[in-house]
Amino acid sequence: SILKYKKSFLCLRNYKSIVSVSEKVFNNILPELTEICFEINATKSDAKLVSGSKTLAHILPDLVPPIDRQYTLQFMYGNKNHSIGNDEKKVFNEVMQYMYNLYNQNHKLTELANKSINSEFNTSLPKIFDNIVINRVRELK
Repeated sequence: SILKYKKSFLCLRNYKSIVSVSEKVFNNILPELTEICFEINATKSDAKLVSGSKTLAHILPDLVPPIDRQYTLQFMYGNKNHSIGNDEKKVFNEVMQYMYNLYNQNHKLTELANKSINSEFNTSLPKIFDNIVINRVRELK
């Protein structure tokens, strides 16, 4: 199922970073990222949001953050058991939009994050976003 989207992945990899795309481009590629996220079969589970976003985070690390229930949903909705039901696509879009806005509205954060990219834990801006989410949720516990 991943190979089905090989052409899309190759095109999307041309976008070097989530902050290098204009809002218009972001809004144009978000539906494609959403479709791919929910069409690839990375697990037997019905939880496409988690498996799809984590797969995309490996294939397109500069565009998509990994999304999980324990941290991302807790951060976004204040509840890791947030009932997303049939709204997984909506959640994916909201997380992507939040991350895009965070970086594009806070240039100092983006500059600091870019300086923090290394090969260990801060591998890309979306992964740094994920690390910020994890740290924030842990602080709140």
